[in-house]
Amino acid sequence: MQGARRVSSLVRTVVCVRARLLAPPALKTVLWTTSLAFMGVACLVNASRCGRIHCVFTGPFFILGAVASLGYGVGLLPLGPSGWNWIGTVTIIGGIALTCIPELVLGRYRRNRPDAS
Repeated sequence: MQGARRVSSLVRTVVCVRARLLAPPALKTVLWTTSLAFMGVACLVNASRCGRIHCVFTGPFFILGAVASLGYGVGLLPLGPSGWNWIGTVTIIGGIALTCIPELVLGRYRRNRPDAS
């Protein structure tokens, strides 16, 4: 079951990245904003539910990415003509870094969770 979820997540990510390249700007704004917001909320829920360390860092990062993509899409954030590329690159590099580094330093799960018996 875990393998199927990982493949499904990878497929969704590839579809979003491909849509980023091919979609008109308004659709890019909707796709990037909703995808990043969903990923951010899912990470924060997972961090509170099971205590996964990287989710504590990636959740706010993805929500900030959703705000940035919305800002760029509606013209409030001047990132230039390569703005979608910047958002995509920062999302991929930041997501990987914030997934790996905190768990290397702090471990995979929080210790002393409030609901732990």
